[in-house]
Amino acid sequence: MDSNDAHHLPDNQLPWDQGQIAQDTTTTSESESSSSDTDDEQEGAITQRIDHLLSYLQKNEYHYDSYVEMINLLRQQGDLVRLRAIRNKMSQLFPLTEDLWLQWIADEANIAQTEEEKANVTQILDKATVDYMSVGLWQKYAAYCIEEGVGNHNDIRNIYERALTSAGLHLTKGCYIWDDYREFELSILNSMAETDDLTSVAKEMLDQKDKITTLYKRQLAIPLLGMQNTWRDFESWMKDDSSIDDYTKQVYEQAVEKLDQRMQYEDSLVEYKEFLDYLIIYMH
Repeated sequence: MDSNDAHHLPDNQLPWDQGQIAQDTTTTSESESSSSDTDDEQEGAITQRIDHLLSYLQKNEYHYDSYVEMINLLRQQGDLVRLRAIRNKMSQLFPLTEDLWLQWIADEANIAQTEEEKANVTQILDKATVDYMSVGLWQKYAAYCIEEGVGNHNDIRNIYERALTSAGLHLTKGCYIWDDYREFELSILNSMAETDDLTSVAKEMLDQKDKITTLYKRQLAIPLLGMQNTWRDFESWMKDDSSIDDYTKQVYEQAVEKLDQRMQYEDSLVEYKEFLDYLIIYMH
């Protein structure tokens, strides 16, 4: 099979294309029966197309685009059982894109009610973050567990620490994980502050403040986009600049210098990409 065959079904095996299936096959009629007939025809066309793709994939297991089309059609039908099966099969054969993972996660999260169903969502999230390095996927992972009450505080911290190891150094987007992590720890501190007897949680509050301070210092030692804003937030957190130790200031200044140097390369890459895009448009 040549490179073109790897992404396109042969014309004689394509009685319909996806766009034809998606659009209405008849004009809107004032008659309810006519509208129902049209819906039935469209549903039948989708079913027939799915059957055709299944047959094709039995002979051409590694045809990526067919899996993508199948997922879109099964989502239209709401066929969750076969949708799960085809997604699992595709994820075994290919690394999925961020969009495909997020779509899968959203579909499962929307119907997850029981603890078992929520655990299934976290398993998909875990698999996604291993399969594809994405700040957005890690943010989704932690946010879902927080919102749905999956795991305790240490479990969430473990997710964030894994996220930092995987994507926390990302020059332009890594700061989002650090910011989310701090917001999580701040929410814990704020909940402590709402306790009626503050003396009973005084030690825990001091420890929690130390956790947040340490997170700030860890982040500020890494060249990340937006770190000047993070420094201003840190100054506000520490109340005044004089309470920030010299070592932290020195490490931050070194990180800013590294950021400036790396951003020059980032700008060059952006310009080069824009030039390539221009060439592609010009050649076509």
